[in-house]
Amino acid sequence: MKFVFNDESQVNSYGFRIPNKGIDLTRFKKNPVMLRDHCNDVESIIGSWENVKFEGSQLVGETVFDMQDEDMAAIAGKVERGFLKGCSMGVTFSPDCMERLPDGSWDLTKCELFEVSLVAVPSNGNSVKLFAQNGVELGEDEVKLAISGLQANWMPNGTQNKNKDMFKITLSAQTLTKMGLSHNPENEAELMGAIETIVSKLSASESN
Repeated sequence: MKFVFNDESQVNSYGFRIPNKGIDLTRFKKNPVMLRDHCNDVESIIGSWENVKFEGSQLVGETVFDMQDEDMAAIAGKVERGFLKGCSMGVTFSPDCMERLPDGSWDLTKCELFEVSLVAVPSNGNSVKLFAQNGVELGEDEVKLAISGLQANWMPNGTQNKNKDMFKITLSAQTLTKMGLSHNPENEAELMGAIETIVSKLSASESN
């Protein structure tokens, strides 16, 4: 069964596109694992992907299910019967690889594909899970904050905002608490510092 991993013409739930030419498939092709809901454990391996290739604006692959595992064979049955139709890429994300286009939209110009998961309800037609370069999973708040920081540093005409006094971002009380902040960031450096602190804590937790 063929699935669409990525459609570079579609904007994902975070508000950016992923051009196919910027997706590094090197690691993935050595271990084209198919996971369940991005769970990185042995029990969640459904099978693998084959015939991974670019077709027009899409990156596609075909399923190879582990039919010797009863649970995974049951998932294969749901796919074959048309009840399970969604997949989601797990790729690296770095704000440094984001590019602002003339129309005001954003592209993630470089990323590495870690895995592709079957999911019950993709967030949209171009579902994606994002990871830091060290493989630590990034939460939705962290990604949106990073993108907000980028957006705050650009003027409406698409030129980069060099005036740091014009930086303004408003976060919810819940997000401020999660970030360990008592007030909204006053500049880009404060915002990015808070994001880096969260990523560091996640890395430390992952290594313990």
